[in-house]
Amino acid sequence: MSMPCNTQCAKRQMLAEFRRHPAYCKNNAQLAKISEGCQKSSFRVYRGAAIDRDEIEKFCVGMLVGSNGFLSSSRSSEVAKMFMGLDQITGMSPSQSQTNKQQYVLFEIVIDPDQTIDLMMADVSEQSNYPEEQEVLFGLGTTFIIKQIKHDNQHNVWHVEMTGSSEMGELKKEHTKHVENGLRYYDATTLFGVFLSGVSSNYPVAINYLQSRLRNMTFNDPYRASIYYFLARVYRHLGKLQHSIEYFRRAMLLRKRSLPQSCYAYADTLADLAVT
Repeated sequence: MSMPCNTQCAKRQMLAEFRRHPAYCKNNAQLAKISEGCQKSSFRVYRGAAIDRDEIEKFCVGMLVGSNGFLSSSRSSEVAKMFMGLDQITGMSPSQSQTNKQQYVLFEIVIDPDQTIDLMMADVSEQSNYPEEQEVLFGLGTTFIIKQIKHDNQHNVWHVEMTGSSEMGELKKEHTKHVENGLRYYDATTLFGVFLSGVSSNYPVAINYLQSRLRNMTFNDPYRASIYYFLARVYRHLGKLQHSIEYFRRAMLLRKRSLPQSCYAYADTLADLAVT
């Protein structure tokens, strides 16, 4: 279930992908409707899982982890232990030691709705065919912060305590602000090309998209110089310096014609051309 989030760039891209996905929009909207009556005070839920030892070794206190899909949990630790395959009498896991390839983990998740107002979750026990499981469901892309990790040597079970994180909510605000700021300088289609050439680092796709934009815009399009500029940057990242220099020159000539020489965009183009 874990997904480290180590850089702001990766986080921003992850957020954009989650928010664009049709399943996110449809299913999280349904979950939001169910969650309207969700408990408002702090509570704990549990999730049992069998995971590879390599994944456990990556865990550390303070690490941000996220769900790859909807995440099921239970208000009952006994239910979570049952699902993770512990012996119902002894509480022992099938694992013999910490060196086994497969390890058994009981996640204890502390949720404080006042601290994580953007957290998408719902108690779905009333909608479930098995209400005794006391299921609480978290939405796509929910993130948590690891607070404590310990191993129960007697039962060979890992205990990982986590809290809900408002990281995705903060990233959504950051992403929205980033887009709104970009729209002050570019139209939406050009801004998408900027994203491809910068944040996503998907350079082949960026080149195809930007070249397509060039073919479909008029010669006097106010964003032509920007397309040249970002094409130049992509070619430079790919090590195709002749292509990069050519497009930087085109961007420079257009910006020199339309912008004052004291303008930052013109100076930025000259600086990039100089270091290519």
